[in-house]
Amino acid sequence: MKLDVAWAITHMKSIQFEKLWEISLNGYVTDKEEFVNTVFGGPLRKCRRKKLITQEGNKFGFSYNEVLTEPDTATQEFHSQGCHAIKTAIFALNNCQYLTKLCIECDIYEIHSSSDLQIRIAYLKELRLSNFQKKKHILFAEEIIKRCKDTLTSLYFSSCDETDLKPLKFSKALTHLAIENCSLDTLEVIATLEQLQHLETENKDLLELVKAMKSLKSLKYSGSNLNCANFKFPSSLTSLHFQESIRTAGLKTLLQIHPLIREVTLPIPSKRHQVAELLIEYKNIKFNFTYNHNVSQSMSFIDDFNLLYPKLKEQGDIRPINTKFQSY
Repeated sequence: MKLDVAWAITHMKSIQFEKLWEISLNGYVTDKEEFVNTVFGGPLRKCRRKKLITQEGNKFGFSYNEVLTEPDTATQEFHSQGCHAIKTAIFALNNCQYLTKLCIECDIYEIHSSSDLQIRIAYLKELRLSNFQKKKHILFAEEIIKRCKDTLTSLYFSSCDETDLKPLKFSKALTHLAIENCSLDTLEVIATLEQLQHLETENKDLLELVKAMKSLKSLKYSGSNLNCANFKFPSSLTSLHFQESIRTAGLKTLLQIHPLIREVTLPIPSKRHQVAELLIEYKNIKFNFTYNHNVSQSMSFIDDFNLLYPKLKEQGDIRPINTKFQSY
């Protein structure tokens, strides 16, 4: 770390320590003290959110299962990414006393023995796992979920395979679940999550499992080819978010069936005037329209309103409320 960075940290305001700090290691880390001083001590000792990126050339001259005599009391959120992501995550789990959020982006070439991983402490509230595809990686994921099942409120899977979800069965803590591009085992466990309020997925089969769930409030669906008019969503939904385009007619049918919905996110319809139709017909709903590359830019949305609702133009009331346009 450069000396000017250390000087800057010394003079920072307290709000700066709430930001996510990215740390990269150079070469061989000779001993535990050097590693701890770089990541958890030294100038970064007050930072609550840290992201550690390890490279193939990084080597560790100590066991990642070691426990410090004086634990870190500042770090609450730890992101571990790269060739030693699991190993450094283990070290953080065992040595960060108030760690509540852990994000691990695994490198498929990371090598370790699952029997060597010793998780002593696990009181996580939020866990995000990415690229867990090897058997040894999956065993670690299952172990950490098992250890945290009573405290875990948010769980995110991305590009993970064959992870057993049975430890989560009848969880009373989990309220937020995201599963993207995964082939997980025992998905039927999700139907037992009586406190689940937010779900994110592209898996249509998973939607079938939760359609009778009474606790679900928010659903984000990133898959395609979903017929909204004929699909049964949970009756408790208050917000619905689509990443891919959907038919406006099907959405209208859905909104009639689910009167509790108050917020919808969707790409701008290819027939742009349908934006105006939705805003006029459902004034009690907040619509978030995301960018659609297939939509013509030859006319503005104000032009669409003028053509469809000339009376509003005469009254000077052509700027819709409860509307948000986003670009992704």
